[in-house]
Amino acid sequence: MGALRRMAWVGMALVVGLSTAEAAKSKPPRPLRGRTAKIRESLADGALARARGALALAEERAPEQPRIVRPEGVAALWFLQGALALKAGEGTDAAGVGFRRALAVDPGLAWDPELLGSGDEWRFFEALRSEVGSKSPVDLGLPARHGGLEAYLDGRPVAVDSTALPGLHLAQVRCPDGTITGAWVELPKTPRWLKMCPGKLDLDAAPAENTAPAGDDDFGALDVFGDESPEGADESPAAPDETPAP
Repeated sequence: MGALRRMAWVGMALVVGLSTAEAAKSKPPRPLRGRTAKIRESLADGALARARGALALAEERAPEQPRIVRPEGVAALWFLQGALALKAGEGTDAAGVGFRRALAVDPGLAWDPELLGSGDEWRFFEALRSEVGSKSPVDLGLPARHGGLEAYLDGRPVAVDSTALPGLHLAQVRCPDGTITGAWVELPKTPRWLKMCPGKLDLDAAPAENTAPAGDDDFGALDVFGDESPEGADESPAAPDETPAP
């Protein structure tokens, strides 16, 4: 009898667990506004494990954003990835991955001396700025016939003749029905703009005019380093903090 009761409890637990998992999958993505500010705060406090988890979550959720992001938010994400590598003592090779990505998004991105100082790390960052800026921009490959689709790269409107620096970028489209989808793309690989809309596009429709207003994002933009929203604070699981590199 006791064994049957235990089996019944196990079965109920499995049902509840599966229901919870399905509910989590169906939940819309939480807004990412302020997340880069939280990551920076964690880095400044030496809470490296927390920052690492939040960075991974932000990278995963960015393509799911229901609005058009801003370039500042994407660049900040990658800059903080590089900063984490330095804080964790992982060396300049690891830090360079994030910094190169950030500079490909925003070649004029400012260094953060308050977080990282102004020594060799700053000189390394400036050398990367010259390296990334010396690369030839690549065509973004938006077809001339793209109907009512609006295309964006890192939040910037994309035209038929638009170019960007090689590197990892966030491609987004606003489809004619208003749906927004996104995907990370490593340029010079061309984004598959027309495949990003879930429905079939009428390529004979008049080309859309990019309409994303300033501030149309949930990715942390004007307030990249100034948090204003606690949303998403419960999404990064608690973990033992790593010890900052001496």
